[in-house]
Amino acid sequence: MKRWHKALFCIVFSFIFCFLTVGYAAVSDTLVIEGISESKAQTGVFIKSATLANPSDNAEISRYYGTNLTSRVNLGNDGSATVTFNLSVYNNSAYVYTFNGVKYMVGEGTYDNENITFLLSGLEKGNSIGGKETIHFSVTFKYDNANNISDTELNSILNFEFVPEAEYIPEIVVSGALGKFEQILNDSADMTALLNQMDSYQNNRHNSSYIGNVVGSTSSDTALLNSLFTEDGTNYLTLEIGGVTTNVTAMIKRENVDGNAATGDENGNEMTIYMTADDISDLPWYGGSVEVFAAVFTKSDDGKWYQIGEMYDGTATANNYSGGWGRNSFNTDTCETTKAYYD
Repeated sequence: MKRWHKALFCIVFSFIFCFLTVGYAAVSDTLVIEGISESKAQTGVFIKSATLANPSDNAEISRYYGTNLTSRVNLGNDGSATVTFNLSVYNNSAYVYTFNGVKYMVGEGTYDNENITFLLSGLEKGNSIGGKETIHFSVTFKYDNANNISDTELNSILNFEFVPEAEYIPEIVVSGALGKFEQILNDSADMTALLNQMDSYQNNRHNSSYIGNVVGSTSSDTALLNSLFTEDGTNYLTLEIGGVTTNVTAMIKRENVDGNAATGDENGNEMTIYMTADDISDLPWYGGSVEVFAAVFTKSDDGKWYQIGEMYDGTATANNYSGGWGRNSFNTDTCETTKAYYD
């Protein structure tokens, strides 16, 4: 009888031991599987697929997750060589997202060869992707300077950033306008012409403080500014908004922006350029507003003019142009900036 009990006890104990061992192994396997983040469903916009366009190229995709692509390319010694990856991104949400550009950091392991650059095809900054939609595009790597090849390989992590539509800010690029304005301020002949034109309307132009090429300005004001900002047939009074180059009208104002008489010119004045891409030809005399981009310049101790701060984006009310024949302009005194841009 005792032997029977002992045998039964051994059988039960063996069964429990096997069950616990197998159960623990099953739990362990489950934990390992759940620990792989790529197995989880992705939300928002993410890269759905990424492939090498030419399988024979010396390149590989190490990983892609979210909107990040980790890859290696080797272009060899042929300065015209290229490597292309084909990608698809999917919006796994019900909201519209906007492409905000490719974000990356130059450095070891993130983007370690600045002589290899890349171009996108089929995707541009500002493009939108709706809920449950897919966008197909490609990224092509090539040499930036084919005559200076010292390193043929690039390891990179590129983030194809998409933001909610409401959070997207269009890219604003001043196509040489600020650099050209600084050049005008530091050229004695150009600066003299600018100040003389301002001073020619002492009784009508707020103490000779501004000049513009807006619709209502005089023909001489417009002609001077257009001449100053044109070089070799190129007009530098443009804004590039969302990839589209747009002509702007400008107001240049001599004013003491910081309230400090020791900065700026001999009277403590800075020079501010206000630009708008809005059509102000049909606005009423008073009322209404336009979007205005503004940048302030001051003098350094060595007498050179330079930009202080960033370029600011705001609004100003529309009004007439003192000293001119027309009525369409904007009042720089009412300019209120809300956002700052830097290029």
